[in-house]
Amino acid sequence: MAEIQELQEDIMTGLAINGMRNPTQEGGLLHIQKMKKLLEKQKNFMFRLSLEKEDADAIEMKKQIVDSAKFLGLKPGQDINAFFDTLSTTLDNLEKNIPD
Repeated sequence: MAEIQELQEDIMTGLAINGMRNPTQEGGLLHIQKMKKLLEKQKNFMFRLSLEKEDADAIEMKKQIVDSAKFLGLKPGQDINAFFDTLSTTLDNLEKNIPD
């Protein structure tokens, strides 16, 4: 969880300081790689939470993650793993389209 927060803060700080105006190829690739790493950690964390059926804290945390994902485009009734897969595909496409 701490690693996820750290990655989120690093990504947001990078955006706030550098913005995404005229990113360099290297900067763009680094940013996308960080986002992919964060997405993978979030996906694994969500999987672990989904295994927990009794822990009220885990259930509440899962609900908060789903609510946050709705803000990012999760559709009603959409499986969170399908949402993560869509985000992963988007990041792959962005990475391929960074100009040389």
